[in-house]
Amino acid sequence: MPVTIAGGNLDIVVFFKDKKGKRTQISIIELKRGSLVEKDIEQLEGYVKWATENLAQILKESDKKIEIDLVNNMSIIKPVIIGSGINKEALNRLSKYKLSSKKPIAVKYKLNKDKIDFEILFS
Repeated sequence: MPVTIAGGNLDIVVFFKDKKGKRTQISIIELKRGSLVEKDIEQLEGYVKWATENLAQILKESDKKIEIDLVNNMSIIKPVIIGSGINKEALNRLSKYKLSSKKPIAVKYKLNKDKIDFEILFS
């Protein structure tokens, strides 16, 4: 189900459940073609804030059962951003992350012949 923010879609939203079916984590994953810059981290923070306020309502309206109140449980949101590298300003912004969601992860991708290699740059 596409989730739209300001005319665009979130790249990937992953819902995790435990064996009893209780939602334990929601990952918001933002994909970037180039190296990550500070405005990309700001965008990710905006998505987390938006999801906290709106995602539960969207799921209710689309007949998807949701059993959590994200406004009071932002800590289950895990932001992830993936790019080909990261600059110092973006790393600095990540180190000062203040939202009450889970700590964000920044991942570097590298195309390597017929596969993609990933490296965690920040977590």
